[in-house]
Amino acid sequence: MILEKRQETLGKSKETASKNANEITQAPPLKPKGSLTLNSLKNARQTLARIIRKYNANEITSEQFKNLVYGINTLAHIFKIESDTAQDARIEAIEKAIAELEAAK
Repeated sequence: MILEKRQETLGKSKETASKNANEITQAPPLKPKGSLTLNSLKNARQTLARIIRKYNANEITSEQFKNLVYGINTLAHIFKIESDTAQDARIEAIEKAIAELEAAK
């Protein structure tokens, strides 16, 4: 009796496992090897480090290296401008709040 229940339980476990396996969605595809992750300053810095390593290992040409470094440098400059703009907006908001507090006195 116990053996029959155990076999029945195992049979249900296999059915459940096969149902779960069918329900699993396909994983998103991996990034292509050598892709450039540039969505943040940190990722751009890591990508630049990877490009430098590839150049030192002679995996990319001098021209490719120069073009990639130029592009990443331009992107880093854009990130800097965005950061400066955000800081300027915060400073203006703080100055406005201070002016309002002083006016209320």
